[in-house]
Amino acid sequence: MKVLPEDFVKLFNERHFNILYQASTSDYQALMSEEEFVTYANDFKNNSGDFELKFHNSIHYKVDRYCFIDDNDTHMITAVFHQNGEIGGIQFDFHEQYETDDDYTKNEYKFPINDEWFVLWGGTNAFLNYHYPYKNQRYAYDLVQSISGHVHNGLEKKLSSYFTYGKDVVAPLKGEVVDVYLHQPDNFIGIPNMEQPMGNAVVLKHENDEYSMVAHLQAGSIVVRVGDTVEQGDLLGFAGNSGASNEPHLHFQVTDGRDLIDSNSLRIRFKDYEKEPVQAETVRGV
Repeated sequence: MKVLPEDFVKLFNERHFNILYQASTSDYQALMSEEEFVTYANDFKNNSGDFELKFHNSIHYKVDRYCFIDDNDTHMITAVFHQNGEIGGIQFDFHEQYETDDDYTKNEYKFPINDEWFVLWGGTNAFLNYHYPYKNQRYAYDLVQSISGHVHNGLEKKLSSYFTYGKDVVAPLKGEVVDVYLHQPDNFIGIPNMEQPMGNAVVLKHENDEYSMVAHLQAGSIVVRVGDTVEQGDLLGFAGNSGASNEPHLHFQVTDGRDLIDSNSLRIRFKDYEKEPVQAETVRGV
């Protein structure tokens, strides 16, 4: 059974949940039974209004994502569609916006990269940015290198086949190295290290008491040490797959404090962008 994206919202609003479940992939169905899905969807709909399409983008080859928000502006549904018409996943969530969206960095930054990368996660809602619900990483970015919608050359279990792996990671702004996290191995693809979520990482202190972090760097690649002063564009290390990372990508964020757990993520002002980029856009760094 296939359901077109434009029919999804009508079926959901009319509570045809069985049809949506039957149109989903076997991988999604393995996560829950049809009865469980219908029960959860009913409960979710009971507490929300009617939904309509708000966002649509594509972040993977042959996969499109759609975001539906209810007319109360309180609930959201993200649905992933494969080009063959199957629904790859359905996620139910709250649609939250935070007052901190108005709090930008005082400094202007560049992305900590040398060439063009793709924004995998970034923006000011949970559809565009899965970090958004968490105050200490709300405005973080996850970046990857993508070629024609592909993130690797076809060998998906081999780290070196990922275009991101081993790419230069550079300082987004002049600063002092205040923390360096080392000695974490690169993960096997699909097996993140949740006990050391940052993996190999570098934290820089900048003017105005702002702190930037780059994380998930390649094992053994970091070339700076605590106390070093770096200029914008100086090499910090190479992109890897350490920490809470399923596949090679670069995590970049700015906070108002050095403690990355208790600090507040800051919305980043970029030197080269009048409006900060969001998911599915291509960006260039230093």
